[in-house]
Amino acid sequence: MCSGSGVWSGAEKLSECHALIPMELQSSSSPESSGSINMATELRRIKYLGKTQCSHSYNPLSAHFELHIEQGPQLEKTQKKVGVVEGVQGMRWYSIDCKGREAHAGATHMTDRADALVVLAKFAVKVEELAKKHDAFGTVGVMRTKTSSINTVPGGAFCTLDLRHWSDDTLDLIESKLRTLLK
Repeated sequence: MCSGSGVWSGAEKLSECHALIPMELQSSSSPESSGSINMATELRRIKYLGKTQCSHSYNPLSAHFELHIEQGPQLEKTQKKVGVVEGVQGMRWYSIDCKGREAHAGATHMTDRADALVVLAKFAVKVEELAKKHDAFGTVGVMRTKTSSINTVPGGAFCTLDLRHWSDDTLDLIESKLRTLLK
């Protein structure tokens, strides 16, 4: 659920949403991952952290509508100005840590490498293949290594995955296939 809608409806606690940290920092050892950057600090930084209670019970209205600007090209492609949402896609987010073995790039034969980035690159290609095959949406939005040297085979890598489909069964199927790939 969207954190704003979740808090507004009472399905999520404001304090839990304020404590959310960016996915790319969740498995990081950087100072930012210690909690100094989270939803509340960023809302405060951009001056969007207001004083009004974010709750339907504190703001009694006879009706609530949540309007969205289409973020994809579907309306434009069909030459329509307005669309009506008839359902919600299931959405799953994952943070994936891949462990390999660091090695010297000039001394380790290709057949002797355990390159974590290569594993995640193949994973990203498989995400796209499975999403297309099942009419789903799959996005590896963040990918980085835990190596900061040009001549080191990455011993660790991290990526995020955003997986979406109308059917939970289809999401389960895709997730199962992707988990098998990472074993």
